[in-house]
Amino acid sequence: MPETDKQRLASSLLRQPVGDWILTRHRAGHSYQHIAEWLAESTGGQVSVKRQTIGLWRQAADRERT
Repeated sequence: MPETDKQRLASSLLRQPVGDWILTRHRAGHSYQHIAEWLAESTGGQVSVKRQTIGLWRQAADRERT
């Protein structure tokens, strides 16, 4: 699945692929809601998404790694 503009922005601001960033936190046991809040905080509010979006991005990142 191609990256969206918002994913590219997040990756740029995080200085790492947003999918990897999400996978790391989800595998550590954090909820999608917490990850969404953390993403907004980590990007200075420039990337704000719902928990459902985090879930979709995590699934896409997981598929890319298999």
